[in-house]
Amino acid sequence: MNPIQSKAYPIQLNVDFVFSPSLENIENGINTSVRGIDTVNLAIAVALDRIEREKLYEQKGYKSSSEYFNKSNNLNLPKQTLSSYRKIGRAYFQYRKELQSINFNPVGNFNKLRFLDEALQRFSVEEVLENIQIMSLRKFMDWVKKPIESSHNDQSFIITNSGLINSKDETILNFKDIENILNIGEIPLLLGVKNETEKLIIQEALTSYRNKKAGD
Repeated sequence: MNPIQSKAYPIQLNVDFVFSPSLENIENGINTSVRGIDTVNLAIAVALDRIEREKLYEQKGYKSSSEYFNKSNNLNLPKQTLSSYRKIGRAYFQYRKELQSINFNPVGNFNKLRFLDEALQRFSVEEVLENIQIMSLRKFMDWVKKPIESSHNDQSFIITNSGLINSKDETILNFKDIENILNIGEIPLLLGVKNETEKLIIQEALTSYRNKKAGD
């Protein structure tokens, strides 16, 4: 199935309205073009994902997608835009069935796809699919990024440069105490991070703990 429903969102732009003497025609032309921009942007994002996923870059002798996107001058896109569109393309392809189930319309929603993967890791599919349609980009982003509220029985910790802070009593815990933390009986929630190295250490400890618990 074509990932972009071209019948629902036809990519057809006509700029003749620019020269129309009728204000109404100009207004209609502007509104139609605005709707088309997000559709075209989604098409670009999906195309970039295909280049990476199907290794189309090999057609020009590149050994990897990173080499192609970093060194190729064939795409007239700023680096930041390219990175963002690639992320959107990957998210759209990965969750295309879920998005098509709600007849996802990219118009006004295109940039929300940057946060789709993160949202689905934190919230239910139903909740994410509802909010991606009804929330503004700012509200959707804030919703995805908001701290997870821990329940009364949860042990939650904030990662700092000096260790873990127990969010209940603000006790600073050293990394050597990780095993003791995990043995509390609840899997900690990581509410924040200031240091990527420490984040990786904690995530590896959590993964090891979850695997051990799964094997019990």
